[in-house]
Amino acid sequence: MKQYKLLKRGVEVISYIPGKYSGNKTHKIFGRLDCKSGMCMFKENRVFFANWKDAIKCGYRPCEKCKPTQMDKYPEQETFKDSLLAKPHIALWESGEYPEDDVPKRGRNWHVQLNWQDKNARPGHYRQILLLEDLLWKVARDLALEFGKKCNIPVLKHGREDFKVIGAPEERTNELDKARDKKALEELMKISKTTASSKP
Repeated sequence: MKQYKLLKRGVEVISYIPGKYSGNKTHKIFGRLDCKSGMCMFKENRVFFANWKDAIKCGYRPCEKCKPTQMDKYPEQETFKDSLLAKPHIALWESGEYPEDDVPKRGRNWHVQLNWQDKNARPGHYRQILLLEDLLWKVARDLALEFGKKCNIPVLKHGREDFKVIGAPEERTNELDKARDKKALEELMKISKTTASSKP
């Protein structure tokens, strides 16, 4: 999977999903990706943010020309997100308050599910198998990564404020490895309790 560099808490991090906003390091301003002023800035001054919260925490203010909002969406990003959601993946779903990224806190529950889209399903409708429920964030994340590694499929966090790839599959060139991945996924799909779900 392609990697992107995003700014988070003043540090560049690697993401598998492109940034939602671009910022100017010199003027501490951020805006939409299609902002004309942003597209004219020098490349060395440009940084990217995954979401509104990251930009604000880094001390950037919204651009007065393109007037970005927290609800901004881009067709390219939505297509990218839909393609990830349609393929088999391990999903981390929150129930309750949204946590800080990797800080487990009491009373915040997460569910681990296997999600995929059937070939004949309507767009935006997925199948789900509940694997684990009511876990703290760190425990849920670690177990989800184990499932993802075993089947070599993505691990995605579904959140009200954020959607991101937690774990990415390895590129397989060996047919034996591909066959093992397929068998592991089929075994995971054998769990009988499945439910239909709409697009998040």
